[in-house]
Amino acid sequence: MDDDMLLGLLRDAAAEHDPVPESTRPVAPGAPLLAELDVELAAILEDSVVDDEARAGVRSVGMPRLVVFGAGDLEIEVEVFDGLDGRRIVGQLAPACMADVRVRTPWGAGELVQADELGRFSAALPAGPISLRIERVGCAPVATSWLAL
Repeated sequence: MDDDMLLGLLRDAAAEHDPVPESTRPVAPGAPLLAELDVELAAILEDSVVDDEARAGVRSVGMPRLVVFGAGDLEIEVEVFDGLDGRRIVGQLAPACMADVRVRTPWGAGELVQADELGRFSAALPAGPISLRIERVGCAPVATSWLAL
């Protein structure tokens, strides 16, 4: 028996006893994005959905979602809302700086936009979960944790 046959048997046995949950299948194509070793992960510091649910039990319908991510010295503040031309994200980097901001989906890299000298950026949003990758001159890239929208 060669290595490939043995790996196939092990894969089949593992799948039989511990199958992949159906809930993870939609994001599986994005798994390679999670394997980036050169990025610092920005965690969610504040999320209006969580805050609203904790305070009132129900989120206000039609209100934009406000989320703040943090990684080291960088904070990424974003507002997600439905605009006339579809769903959009408007953001601010703090401290303010110019940067490349890429909207990513589990299915691959999405739109690339520029944050201006005040750290402001805006982009159209695809359906489904997103993550942002921020690249600043002289700094390691930062990627936000995934945000289900």
